[in-house]
Amino acid sequence: MNIGVLIQVYKIQDDRAKENCYPQKGIKLYTRISELKGTIYLIHCQGSHYYKIGLTTGDVKARLSGMQTNCPYPLKLIISADKKDYERVEAKLHEWLREFNVSGEWFILSPQILEKVVYKIKYE
Repeated sequence: MNIGVLIQVYKIQDDRAKENCYPQKGIKLYTRISELKGTIYLIHCQGSHYYKIGLTTGDVKARLSGMQTNCPYPLKLIISADKKDYERVEAKLHEWLREFNVSGEWFILSPQILEKVVYKIKYE
């Protein structure tokens, strides 16, 4: 039987408490780390061969919108996939693609490599 590790998550009910990060104003909720999910995404900087492989535990569209604010070129979500082991999958992809890395989580990908990345995000 896998009990897993428990973590505390606070739901803040009071705006003042939220601003000042007072968790005692919230309700304690518990979840197993093994049940947490994240999303792996692939974003294309349109008009280029630049692609970002990242992860989020929040909303992918909100993440894309936040990135678009800092980018002068249109960004397009190519694929996203919810995964329990999202951090492992992202790390494997980054390691596999390290020779194509240009900065941080940004890579220059050929159409052939891009096709393989999409497959790995979708099925691994």
